[in-house]
Amino acid sequence: MSRVVYGIGEVVFDIIFKRGIPVDGKPGGAILNSLVSLSRLNIETTLIADCVNDSVGKLIENFLVGNNVNVDSIKWYNTGRSRLALAFLNTSNDADYLFYKMQSEENLNLNYPIPVESDIILFGSYYGIKPEIRDGLTEFLNKASIAGNCIVYDPNFRKSHLSMLEQVRPYIFANFKYADIVKGSSEDFYYIFNEKSPQEVYSKFVERGGSILILTSAEKSVWFFHPEFSFQVSVPDINPISTIGAGDSFSAGIIYGLIINNISKLDIKILDKNVWLQIVNTAIKCAISVCMSYENYVPHSYNNTLK
Repeated sequence: MSRVVYGIGEVVFDIIFKRGIPVDGKPGGAILNSLVSLSRLNIETTLIADCVNDSVGKLIENFLVGNNVNVDSIKWYNTGRSRLALAFLNTSNDADYLFYKMQSEENLNLNYPIPVESDIILFGSYYGIKPEIRDGLTEFLNKASIAGNCIVYDPNFRKSHLSMLEQVRPYIFANFKYADIVKGSSEDFYYIFNEKSPQEVYSKFVERGGSILILTSAEKSVWFFHPEFSFQVSVPDINPISTIGAGDSFSAGIIYGLIINNISKLDIKILDKNVWLQIVNTAIKCAISVCMSYENYVPHSYNNTLK
């Protein structure tokens, strides 16, 4: 049976600057990046999002269709302007962002599909905590869980969200409970918990209802936490061209590992350490591949390299 990965997240157009000069532009957004990577790994994907039907929106739609991402569940608006993200690369080629929100006077009501057993749900970023879509999102997540879908959550919580942390913290903690796997960066959890120690982060995560946590730390290492064991995997030294999309393709690598190993929702909590090591190392390879270009996604035909 073919497994579909449904991604729920905002869509933006990234404009990348290096030394103050725009060097590239492409569709972005954490969940979009993950789905494009998965699609390039020959996984069936569908994006659940909203977008304005302007020139930028059409460019994004054409890009998604060209990368075999299903766009049937995108809500299109006829008025307003598409979201933009200006990404300024520093000397280490990490990005600082300036976001321009989508402007539309139409009501936000996403087009959720009917969950089917064995499918996988990936959600996160601002869509994971956006009050305007919360009721529809939680209703869909409940249906997906009952249907036997594996649910993966990436908080992708940024410094720009700190002013609303007190308001959305209950949503974040509820998302921990919905998710079978939570993948986040040390930066995400520093802002959420004001804690840098991976062990302390996991302790607070479990207190809030979480179970399996994969914690990335840029170029340093990846921590994996499970109720019965944990491990740390080092990350190879590289000279990145851009780190934009690396974490998103790491998420894609985790999901790719679940699918090629035919791992279901029921299997996740009983997998042994060696299988998780394989999956985490696959995710690291996906993240590294993205760092070697200005693209936000794994290269075309990268699945041949992983195999």
